[in-house]
Order: sequence, then C-alpha cells, then structure tokens
Amino acid sequence: MGACNSAAAAAPVSLDIYWDVENCGCARTAKGAAEMHARLMDFVTGAAGAGHSVVEATARGARTLSFYVPARSSAAPRPAALKALDTLGWRHVAVSPKPGAADLAIQRDVDAMLASATQPQLRRRVVVVVSGDSDFAACVVRCRAAGCVVLLAHGAASSETFRGLVPAARRVAWASLVNGDEADPSPPDAADAARDAAAPDAPDAAAPAPDAAAPDDAAAPAARTRRGRRRRRSASEPPLLLDGDSFFDARCGGRRPKAPPPDPDAPDPTYIFQ
Repeated sequence: MGACNSAAAAAPVSLDIYWDVENCGCARTAKGAAEMHARLMDFVTGAAGAGHSVVEATARGARTLSFYVPARSSAAPRPAALKALDTLGWRHVAVSPKPGAADLAIQRDVDAMLASATQPQLRRRVVVVVSGDSDFAACVVRCRAAGCVVLLAHGAASSETFRGLVPAARRVAWASLVNGDEADPSPPDAADAARDAAAPDAPDAAAPAPDAAAPDDAAAPAARTRRGRRRRRSASEPPLLLDGDSFFDARCGGRRPKAPPPDPDAPDPTYIFQ
C-alpha cells in the first residue's frame, strides 16, 4: 500500500507558467535571467507540495513556460536575456501594444488549458501566475476551482486582495526571484498591515522642527535692485510690491530718489489740456 502511495506521489504532472513581463520585469543579463529561472523553479518545486513531482514533469517536457510582452514595450527583456530564456525553454508570446493586450492573451491561454484538460489531469497540474495585476484574479480563481495547484509570483504593487487568493506558502515576491533577495518570512499582507499600523506613530523625518531657526541671510537667494546692485535677500523679506512707496520700502531700504527740480521753461500742463 505504501509503495502505491509513493508511486502516486511521484507521478508526473504538467507545469504551466504565465508570466506578464509588463508587470513583473525580467533580469537584464543572460546570467541574471538564468539565475532568475533557477530560483523560480526552486520556488515551484518547494511550494507545489510533495504530491506534485515538478522535477519529473520538467524532465518529461510536460511543461509550458510562457512570457507575454507587448510590442515596442520598454519592459521587453534585452537580447541577451531573451536568448537565455529561449535556451531554457521559455515561449516568447508577442502581443499587441494596445493596453490590456497581454492580460487578454494570458486569460485566453488559461481558458484553453482548462478546456483541453480532463479533471484528473487538472488535479495533477501546477499553474504559476507571474503578475501583480489584479485582472488575473479571475484566472486564479478558475484554476483553483478546477483543482489545479496555483502558485503566485506577485509584483510589488499587487494588492492584498490579489495576493490573498493563494495561501502564503504558495506565493512569493517576484523581486526576490529576480534579484536573489531573501523573501520575507512573514506573509506579505501581515507585513503590510504591521507597517501601516506603525506609520501614524512614526515621526516624520522630512518635516522641519517647529522652532527651527530661519535660514541665515548669507544662505538666502540673491535679489537684484533697480540700480543693478546684487545683494542677499532674507527669507523673511516682504514680497516685491509694485506700488511706489511700498516698492522702495521693501527693496531700497526706504531710500527714495529725489524729485528733479521744476523746469521753468516747461509748459504749464493745465494749459496744455485745456
């Protein structure tokens, strides 16, 4: 009986990975892409459970590794990384540059996979969604309802609701696979909640002290007077006003130019306008 259970546990499975490159970027170099692939496969092997022999499925070629890239997208992998992914067996799916085209392509392929497999096959299938877009929530729900083992490699901007669709042991931050960082041992939603709870009590480091001294005049920006002399302006100086008396009070220290003496030969303005 034990031998039968052991043989059933080691039965080959199918592995399907759907990677939205626009939401979860690729490593820049060929070496980085190869290391990212190795970390992803290690995560899948560990998170899928003892009853799913992902290694056996990989050896038999019963896997589909697809990454979806919109045309002319800045998120497209570099040529060296593309070549490495091709060598590792990834399928490059080029989609339209229209917004949401990659989402529709992935959903279409997931629907085709669910329709073509029998119920026993679906129960032995591991589906990995690599995206931070909550538009794939319906795909995750349908695959889990069909009996698939669903794993999630989520982006940094993914919502708690999207991450919560799969157990914490079956999801990982995509950045930790690309960069090789150790994943946070606590579930992402718990870590986010703890950080949000502590945020109101934390002092704002960017806010200045309430009784901070005004900046020295030597550090204040320079201002130019009407006579062209350059001098320093204090931060507490009043703004530039264009009415006569206030202008000279604010910018010339109260020094007003003397009025010219009257010209005896000048015509009488009263006579001119009569």
